[in-house]
Amino acid sequence: MLTPADIAATRQSLWLDNLRRDLILDGTIARMKDFRAVSGLTSNPSIFEKALALDCYAGPLRDLAAAGAPAEKIFETLAVEDIQRAADIFKPVYEVSGCLDGFVSMEVSPRLARNAAATEAEGLRLFEKIGRRNLMIKVPATTEGLAAGEALLKKGVSVNFTLIFSVERYRAVTQAYTGAMSWRSRNRLPLEGVASVASFFVSRIDSAVDAALKARPDGAPKELLGRAAIANSVLAYELYRELFYTKPYMASGMPPQRILWASTSVKDPAYRPSLYMEELALEGSVNTAPEDALEAYFAAGRINKEPLADRAAAARTYFAGLAKAGVDFKRLLLELEADGIAKFARSYDGILALMEAARRAAPAQKPAAPPAPPDLADSEAEAWLSAALKTAAGAGTLEEALARSVSSGVQLVSCLPDAPGVEAAVENFRASLPGNAGKCPLARGTGALRSSGEIRRRGPGRPLVLILTAGAEKDIVASGEKYIFWQLETAQAIGDFEAMDLRNRRVLRLHLKHPLDKSLALLGERIARVGKAGVTGKALQAEESEMLKLAVKKNNKTNSTKPATKIVDTNEYVVVDYPKNLESVTTRQYSVRIGASDCTGVDISVNDQPWQPCRHAVGYWWFDWNNFQPGTHQLVARMHKRNGEYLISKRRRCKAL
Repeated sequence: MLTPADIAATRQSLWLDNLRRDLILDGTIARMKDFRAVSGLTSNPSIFEKALALDCYAGPLRDLAAAGAPAEKIFETLAVEDIQRAADIFKPVYEVSGCLDGFVSMEVSPRLARNAAATEAEGLRLFEKIGRRNLMIKVPATTEGLAAGEALLKKGVSVNFTLIFSVERYRAVTQAYTGAMSWRSRNRLPLEGVASVASFFVSRIDSAVDAALKARPDGAPKELLGRAAIANSVLAYELYRELFYTKPYMASGMPPQRILWASTSVKDPAYRPSLYMEELALEGSVNTAPEDALEAYFAAGRINKEPLADRAAAARTYFAGLAKAGVDFKRLLLELEADGIAKFARSYDGILALMEAARRAAPAQKPAAPPAPPDLADSEAEAWLSAALKTAAGAGTLEEALARSVSSGVQLVSCLPDAPGVEAAVENFRASLPGNAGKCPLARGTGALRSSGEIRRRGPGRPLVLILTAGAEKDIVASGEKYIFWQLETAQAIGDFEAMDLRNRRVLRLHLKHPLDKSLALLGERIARVGKAGVTGKALQAEESEMLKLAVKKNNKTNSTKPATKIVDTNEYVVVDYPKNLESVTTRQYSVRIGASDCTGVDISVNDQPWQPCRHAVGYWWFDWNNFQPGTHQLVARMHKRNGEYLISKRRRCKAL
């Protein structure tokens, strides 16, 4: 029987090749970390396909389906929650190992395996959404996947290259990794926290080779059965040692890209249950396996300690014999790669079919919330811009976007309550619109767009449609009815917005905050002032809307004197992007995102405490804020300029609930 001490002696990491919500909630994964030396986790579409059919997902799946979420959104929501929880379990391992172990892998959609740009974009999106430093984005080691993985590594995203079957493809994977890390080093970007593994598949190779040998007319040579997978893996490991354990590489400061043995559960019952784990317990590698394979390994595993040189020589002899037996090994490996991609794609399709079935079976509930957060927001309103309006208006504040979009006319549609104070405020708001827009047509209710035919007209050259909506402070609930009146009214406005967006119309929906007359008055005042000399929309907003740039001269002497500050007029910037100002944070773990111009590093101070370093990934700087207490907090970022000065952001305030 093996013990965690025996595993530690191999200097190999064991990861769990499985992820289910019940294993998280009942403590199984935490126990495997504590008592089975498991130090990471991998997932894939086949694993999720099996997991999502279990009862532990029934409630969340039903709720998401009833809310009207599409199938892909339902799957992603459930998967991301599981990945985040698993990453939190292994975070202590990640920290203790110096960011070299404790990773959890999430795979991009297998539908993108032959599209490098789409794989890269999806990997970036998932990395930012999951928000865990010990996340690895899993990409297939196709030609396109190699390009995407290298690009992700350059941007600070850890990558798991998967579906590797041949030594030749493995060499290409290592070149993608070393190319990306060398690029980061040349560009003075941090290497710490950026890691990669190369997932080399094992048991599927024996299944394919054994089948080919048994198909021979004269039968299968027994000495060749059940040996191809281990021989192939030993040669890949030999290359791994040659590449990453040389003195020049070790002096480069770049961590090695560890080779990971995947698919190590035995498929043929004629072989020992822990065969592959025993034979591939090799220093510096990772072995990922499901629970039953791990338990079999601990129960009766016999670690192979034969010298690598002898094993590599035996592997070459084996492949010479395999070639004499007429087996085209390279062709089999190419077929396995194609079959692996197709298998995961089928699993992904199966997941979506399961999600879609749940969605169709769900009873109708309240109308879903808008599918996307507002494009612009301030203290008076939130705004959603159609695609055509985003193109025309460009970036800026709400009033600047509106001021730049009224030249071809405006159709104002008010879906606000018919109250005297509100009606007067709407009239005043209309009068504040720039130029002739102040005399634009005003319609009441979304029905006006349909009755006039405006909703069916296409093209960005048509007048801007400005829709005013608001939530209901009070409404009447009719017995037996699913929805209150104001829910229906707002749903109609959202539907009209989306219909006109599809027709390439310039549409702006302003969702006003209560009290409505005050919000309309303040917003109208700001709109009226845009364009006056020296006045911009940003200058009219609260202090968080524009960062005051402060340059702090770096003081290398240790003293208690506060460094001098000065206002600087440059294009440099540093700003806390998330959390937004006055945002309510409901978790006790939050990845703070900081935007900054070219710099050598960024720090953050929470509640005027000492500065703490941030990490760089996907074009932003990040700080993992953990275990903070309820109440109001303030965050300040500090950017290290290349000339030795600092640039300090304005304070960002948020509230932890």
